This record gives sequence, C-alpha cells and structure tokens, in this order.
Amino acid sequence: MWPDKFSKCELTAVMPVRNSKQHIDNIELIIESVLPFPIQLIVVADLYDSKSELDLKIRLKRHIGKQIVITSGKFNSPGAARNFGLKLAESSHVAFWDCDDTPNTENFLKLARSMKLHSAEIGVGNFQFSKPHRNNRITSLTSNLIREVTEHPGIWRMIFDQSRIDIPEFKTFKMAEDQIFLIDIKFEKRKIIRKDLMVYEYQNNIENQLTRDFNSILETKLALNYLLNVLSNKNNELNNQRLLINFCAKQILSSLKYRVFDPKILLKLGKLPFTSFDNFKQAIILINELLYQMLKRSIGYTNVMLRYPKSKPKIDY
Repeated sequence: MWPDKFSKCELTAVMPVRNSKQHIDNIELIIESVLPFPIQLIVVADLYDSKSELDLKIRLKRHIGKQIVITSGKFNSPGAARNFGLKLAESSHVAFWDCDDTPNTENFLKLARSMKLHSAEIGVGNFQFSKPHRNNRITSLTSNLIREVTEHPGIWRMIFDQSRIDIPEFKTFKMAEDQIFLIDIKFEKRKIIRKDLMVYEYQNNIENQLTRDFNSILETKLALNYLLNVLSNKNNELNNQRLLINFCAKQILSSLKYRVFDPKILLKLGKLPFTSFDNFKQAIILINELLYQMLKRSIGYTNVMLRYPKSKPKIDY
C-alpha cells in the first residue's frame, strides 16, 4: 500500500550501494530527503565484499516500507544492481542515483512533473560538481545538448519514462555504463525536456569510486569495444550517431590515458564500413571529435569548439 499521505508514486529512484560502511550517513540523508515527497527510493546493496558492507535492512529498518525499499545481492557492478532494483519500481518515471552524491528530491519531482506536462520521454536537469575542500563548480545548460551530454554523460541528473521508452538492461561494465545506456535507448531520437533546475550534486574524488579502481578502469576497453560494435552496425542512421561517435572518441582517449588501450582496436576501426559517402563522413566526424577532445583535455575546460554537423534531438525548454 502506498503511503496514505500521497495519492500515488510519481517518481522511482534506484540507488545501488557499495561500501555502505563508508556511505551510511549519506544514504540516511538521501532517505530523509525523499520521505516528504511522493518518490519511491529503491536501495540496492551490492554485497560483493562483506568487510565493507553493513546489513542495511537492520541499520535502516525504521525506514523500510512501500516508499523506501531495501534489497541486496551480489552484483559486483552498478548496472546489475540497477537492473535488479528497476524490477521493483512503482512509477513509470525512473531515475538512477549514486549513494555518495546529493540529489535534490524536490527539484527531481518538479522535473518529473514537467515531463508529464510536455509528454517528454527524457528529462534532463542541471547539476554541480563538488570536491572536498574546494568550491563547487556549477554546470550550465547549453544550447547544444549532444555536446553537453558528451562532456557530462552521467544519467544521475536525468529521468526516463518507462511507459514511452523500452529501457534495456544495463550492461555490467564498471566503466562507461551510463554512456552505453544512453546509446542503447537511442537518446538522440527521444523527445527531451531540459529544465534549469539544480537536481544533483556529484561528488568528485571520493575514495573507492570506480573511476579510481584499476580493475574497473581495465573495463574501459570492453566499453570501447561495445561502442565500436554498435558504430559498425550498418542499420544505424548517420544523423543519429553523433553522440555514439563522441563516446567512441572519449573512450579511445580514456583507454590511452589509463594505459589500457588495446592495439586490436585499430583493426576494428579499420574494418568500419567506410565505403559510402555517409560512412566516410562518419569517419571524418570521429577524427574531428578525437582532435577536439584531445585539445580540450590538453588545455582544460574552455569554450573552444570545433565545427561539426549538429544533431537535432527533439527538445522542449
């Protein structure tokens, strides 16, 4: 039974948890921020290492109910934990949060309601980066959605309408899983609403983040291989590949940065079907994107923008 104080569940957030001993205080803060709103929170504890995990069903017992769901299993990846939690969702509108960050639950609810008002398939909000002992860096919505999502592909500031999108299972990669998810749901083809609402605070440089774990970093090449396989699919339309090409370039550079680049990838690039004009154009866009991202990384975040064909997803402001 959904709590009597709410007529229905308007949003479900799925939140995988690793290293619960480290994050338990933040998890409780997130739960408390959810309770005043018609939002369901599904906490999925990944019991991959008993030394770092608490029994959340005991620690959070007083919160458990229809609105706060605590479940657990041995998943060993955020994607597998999300897949498990998604099966328990009460709402068609779903979000995916991380347990070490700070979602703004009130603004998330506003974003979900705007989606319903405009019949949008995806809602995108604003967010900020937070680093220990440093001032927060607030991101701003730009006129170029594809460039913005290339730079910041985290789906934690987005909402997805399951009634309008056939959400696929998340891949079990520990790196680039958000990028792959956005490609699998054909992000560029969707009707998207963007709201200048601060919905999420992302924590950088937190101990035990997957981006700081070498075994996880090794999976960068698996993610790149997957993206290149999608790119080589002849059924893909060039005008809906801009984000895919950008992510391929991003993962190529990441694999070089982390020194896990597999030379066999060069053979895969050489086998891409560049036989038609569209395919040749695709290759030029990929090279251009590689150059752009190399330049951006070498001089830091700037307003430098190389010219490239613009994608035109359906966007409501």
